[in-house]
Amino acid sequence: MADHLYCKHRTLTGQRCRARADEDTGYCWWHDPATEERRTTGILPERSTTREPGGTPVLPEPAVLETAEEVAAFLQHVANHVATAAKPDVARAHALNTTAGVLLRALEARKLERRLEAVREELRRMEEQYTQALAQRQEADRERAEMREHAQFYRERMLRAGIDPETGSPLHDELI
Repeated sequence: MADHLYCKHRTLTGQRCRARADEDTGYCWWHDPATEERRTTGILPERSTTREPGGTPVLPEPAVLETAEEVAAFLQHVANHVATAAKPDVARAHALNTTAGVLLRALEARKLERRLEAVREELRRMEEQYTQALAQRQEADRERAEMREHAQFYRERMLRAGIDPETGSPLHDELI
């Protein structure tokens, strides 16, 4: 752009402001002394009327963007639109590109949340299986301990009766 299109204001380092200047004053909206009151009260500058209201649509209808592939296809369409338009609206293309980037991050976050939920569900299932296996093992250990107690009881009873618990034969010859 020509140098006269930039704001006349100089920064503390001596460089010129890089904002587009008003043709009448030579200053941008932020440095024009005539707009100081509006700046301090928060009233924004009026939009330039050189553009069509809303501009030409990039797509004939709103796009559904739920996957990274759909967002990529949309960005490709926006790039083609900006590249082939007679009067490309770079600001709107930039806004669409930024929005698409945020949307991609949101889609990735949603994908990660779904993966995290699946991992949590798998962990819950594994904990439940572990709890069941532990309960079964404890029951089996209890049954084995009970069987050992019964075996010991009958072993002692057989020995008191004079019978060898291993062979089942009498322990003393005089009993024969």
